[in-house]
Amino acid sequence: MPIVSKTQRSDYLKQHHPILYKLCVAAGLPSLLEFRINTDLPFCYGRSDRGSPIPAEWDDESVSVIPLWETPSGVIAIRTLREREEFVYITYEDAGDVKIIAKSTDGLFAYLFYFLVESCDGSESDEFSAIARLASYLEFDKLDAVIEAMVKFAEDPDYESLWQFTRSFEKAS
Repeated sequence: MPIVSKTQRSDYLKQHHPILYKLCVAAGLPSLLEFRINTDLPFCYGRSDRGSPIPAEWDDESVSVIPLWETPSGVIAIRTLREREEFVYITYEDAGDVKIIAKSTDGLFAYLFYFLVESCDGSESDEFSAIARLASYLEFDKLDAVIEAMVKFAEDPDYESLWQFTRSFEKAS
């Protein structure tokens, strides 16, 4: 399963996901995200413009991966299969261990904002204001739902509940 080239990534995001293009390619990363994600993806691309393979148990010629950003432990990407998209987390430790985190951009942003709000010190209104501004910048209007989910998951936190929540957002038509 090949990772698409940087040029293909840029073209795909510009055409199919202009908001993700805005976040991952076109503009500088908002300061709130600078130390949390890397959109240059040096690990995935190995400092070249050509995509490289990610060996995985689900390897398939009809599958492609469009990296969005990397974290210290893995990459968040769009996995496409016959024009069907899933937003996935691929860990560097085991590329075959792929977690489907969302099936829509709203679900992907719910995932991202969950961790941003979770790391926010409740007494820091400036930090939460920055999160709200970022949500507006990304045209994500579901921040209240993310906060409600955080309160719900606080009693018994587990990633499976989070993924069920982020996967519940439907793809916009």
